[in-house]
Amino acid sequence: MIIEEVKILRLKTGEDIVGFVSEIDDMKLNVKYPMVIDNMVMRGVQSFSIGSWLPYQMYKQIDVNLWTNDILFTADITDDFLDYYFKMVDKLEKYILAGEVLDNLKEEEEMIEALEEKELSVVH
Repeated sequence: MIIEEVKILRLKTGEDIVGFVSEIDDMKLNVKYPMVIDNMVMRGVQSFSIGSWLPYQMYKQIDVNLWTNDILFTADITDDFLDYYFKMVDKLEKYILAGEVLDNLKEEEEMIEALEEKELSVVH
């Protein structure tokens, strides 16, 4: 059974990502909807933002597999941060769905244009 938990992963690169984490085997983890955490200090106050770690307009998948040796540690997250992450995942899913709808509309337009060209090229 694969159990997914939302976790923060600190990578060897120094990046912190958050996502639905499940273990594939002793050497790999799967992370669904990975988002990078950007820590900021503004006017002496620490804050953060999260954003898509994958450029979803380029990738078809919503998850990545990471080698466990590329991860320094994993951590649980607070309920408030979890709520924020879920809102961002919801926005991302809507973005992905909108892209799929646009792709389908483009395909339909191309089919209609091809049919119209075919009808025009028929000699009576």
